[in-house]
Formats: sequence, C-alpha cells, structure tokens
Amino acid sequence: MMKNYLHSKVHHTVKDIINKFSLDPLVSVTNFSKDRRFDSSSGRAFSNSRTPSVFEIEIPHQIYLSEDLFGDTDNFLLVKSEDMLVGHEKIPNHGVGVVVGKHECGSISINYSNLQYHRVTRSLDIIFKDQFYLHAIYAPICDELSDVKAGVILSKASNVLEKHLFVGGDDNMLEMLKFAYLSQVHDDIYAFSTGADVIYSSDKMKEVIQKGCDVYQPDRVDNISDLDLLQRWVIDSFRNDFEPSSNSFISFIEDIKVEHFSNLLPAMALTNGELDTFSNVKFKRREIA
Repeated sequence: MMKNYLHSKVHHTVKDIINKFSLDPLVSVTNFSKDRRFDSSSGRAFSNSRTPSVFEIEIPHQIYLSEDLFGDTDNFLLVKSEDMLVGHEKIPNHGVGVVVGKHECGSISINYSNLQYHRVTRSLDIIFKDQFYLHAIYAPICDELSDVKAGVILSKASNVLEKHLFVGGDDNMLEMLKFAYLSQVHDDIYAFSTGADVIYSSDKMKEVIQKGCDVYQPDRVDNISDLDLLQRWVIDSFRNDFEPSSNSFISFIEDIKVEHFSNLLPAMALTNGELDTFSNVKFKRREIA
C-alpha cells in the first residue's frame, strides 16, 4: 500500500516534537473519517467476489502511522466493525471500525474510522506522561478540501509549547512520490520499502480483517454505541488527571464488558474548523471535564 502520510510535514513534525521533548506516550487516538456512502453504493474499489471492509480503506494508514511512532504492534486488544447503511442497502463491515493495538513500547493506539461521517477528518491525538498532549491534523488528499490546513500543537497542562500551521499546504502524496523517485534514481529502492515491510503489513492487516469481519467473532458489533468504549476510557482518564497504564486500560475493558456507551471523545466529533481553536488548546480539558 502507499504509505503517503509518513511523508507529510505533519508527521515529520510530530516525530521531531516527540524526540525534542523526549515524550513518553500513553495512548494515541487516530480518527480518519469521511462520507464514503455514495462511492461505496456505486461500487468503488469493490469486486464481483467481495466487498472491502472498513479495515481496508483508512485504517491501514492509521495503523502504519501508529507503528511508525510507537513501534510494532505486539497484539490487537480489540477490533470492531459495523455495517454501512445506504438507504435500505446494508454493506457488511463497511461503515465504522475501530482497532486497538498495544505497541512494543507499551503504549496503546486507538484507530477509529467512520465512513458515514459528514466531514473529512484526519486527526491524531497523543497523550503522554507528565501532562503532555499533542493534537495534529493531516491534510486530506482532495482538491476540493485544499482549504483544510494541516497543523500540530503540543501543550503541557494548559500551556502551549509548540504550534505549527502549514498554511502553504502539505501534499504528502507528492512528497511520497518524490521519495520513491529519488530512491530509484539513487538505486536505493529499499529505502522506500522492502519485501519484509510488505509482508509484515499484509500479515497485520489480514489479522485485523479476520478479527473484525468474521460474523462469528465476538468483536463484531451491530450498534455504533459499542464503539464508544475506547473513547469513554480516554475521557475517564482525563478526569483522573490522565496517568493511565496499559494495565488500567485492559482492566477498564474487562470491567465494562463492552456494553453500550453514549460518550464520544470530542476530538472525534470535531470538524475541519477545529483549526480555528489552535490558538487556545485549553478548551479540550474544559469540554472533557
């Protein structure tokens, strides 16, 4: 697959900030959502024999971004999917999905994608130890959304430490193609990708698809409110000054038993206008509290 978001200014900035401040991640939440109902009902990327799942649209991007930041995924703690409804038509396992992974560094990544959402969203939220919080927006690859500006902001408690807005644009697809071309020119194609990378990514996605799309798996759900479990855990952690550990996350899942929830992490509900609030990150804690 094309890992174009790895080549964005946003992603490079996120990695630079993590290294600069020696940040220790606890949990990350990616939200790559859009309204794909028209394309899906028209059969875009469908074949005669099968329908692509929600885990084959945006979530692969989210997983490789998480792994680039936090290392390989040791195991997937939770994989869920929901059908897409277009009128009276139901497209199985294609509407909403969430994948939770535990990484080799011990951090947790929550990767959420809603293909029935009314706005295009490409966001990353990372909560670190010692009250550090990072929020980033990746630029969508759409000409009609060129007004959406990419950005990264880092805060500690209520103080903004770093703020980067890429008002000139952030064409990660172009940067990826440049990198691929230069790798060929300099006879260093393995700098772009290796066979091992392809096999690893394929195996990981096969595992996710199998866990999330098998109707006999307990992880498959029919109600979107079930998918709010992970967001509620993040909200509860904020209310408790956010010093969670992997054990507390796992305990939370075990205690709740994957019941229905109504709360939703605010970052997942924000529209592209959220960039207007970049100058004041304190609103996040007020909304969550």
